[in-house]
Amino acid sequence: MDKVLIKVYVPSLEDSFEIFIPKDLQLYEIIGFISQAVEQYSEGQYRSNHKEILCEKDSGNILDINFSAYELGIHNGSKLVLI
Repeated sequence: MDKVLIKVYVPSLEDSFEIFIPKDLQLYEIIGFISQAVEQYSEGQYRSNHKEILCEKDSGNILDINFSAYELGIHNGSKLVLI
C-alpha cells in the first residue's frame, strides 16, 4: 500500500499535523484515519464528531469523499484542512 505524507491543519486547535495516509483508500476512510490520528497527537484536545470534511488549504475546495486520495491528486506535501 503506497502512502503519502500530507500536512493537515485543524482550525479548532490552531495546529497542523503531518500524517501518512494510504493513497488508494476512499477519502471517507481517510478522514476517519486522520481524525483518530489528530485525537492521539493532540492528547485528547480534539474530539471527532464523525462529520469532518477535508478541504484543500490553498483553494478551500471541499474534497469529495467518494474518491481516493490518488484520484483527487493528493500527493506528498499536500496541505489540507480538517473541519
